[in-house]
Amino acid sequence: DYVNTWKDIIMPGVSDSSLVKGTWKPMGKRKHLIFFRGKLHSKDTDPQGHEVKRPLELRQALARDLGKKTRGEILVTDAVTNSASYAEEMRDSVFCLCPRGGTPWTRRVFDALLTGCIPVVISDDIEFPFEDFLPYDKFTIKLSEEQVVKRQDYVESTLREIPQASLEQKLEQIREVREVFLYDKGHALNGILWQLHRKKRRFTHSSTNFWT
Repeated sequence: DYVNTWKDIIMPGVSDSSLVKGTWKPMGKRKHLIFFRGKLHSKDTDPQGHEVKRPLELRQALARDLGKKTRGEILVTDAVTNSASYAEEMRDSVFCLCPRGGTPWTRRVFDALLTGCIPVVISDDIEFPFEDFLPYDKFTIKLSEEQVVKRQDYVESTLREIPQASLEQKLEQIREVREVFLYDKGHALNGILWQLHRKKRRFTHSSTNFWT
């Protein structure tokens, strides 16, 4: 287990606040329907201390199914680019794929929200920050890891079937909530303090509390 939500809180990833400053493009004018740029392997160390590259199954499946379709409408690649170009690619995309890597948590969700791209979360066990008051199903999409690996057409066909009106509603929700994840404006910190306060109130059966 990576986290125990009974005692732990989930914090937003620390994303560059400049991601918010770019131009918010209407969905019909965005270049890419589906976007992912990231590593397809993790780096590990074997017992002899040598670096070993291990394939990330989920990301490998995305590259298998969508990488070969990479063109104007779909961009799925492991090629490296600079942060400014990466941010612009997200702004110019309707869906930003956010697959798990070595752990369920991924900062891509927050990068996508700040750039106005609908996060497509592919991480079964992920826990989100501020779930007590943020309806993630209203501004993100979550797909099954198993289905992504098993079905070659699953991601693209599922996303294409979502009605335009639903996507517009999700984008509007993103516009309303995205600054909650920013630290430099204090919103993320306020949310973290609120979560900590709730945890403190919940832990009434601790070793320092007594009652009859």
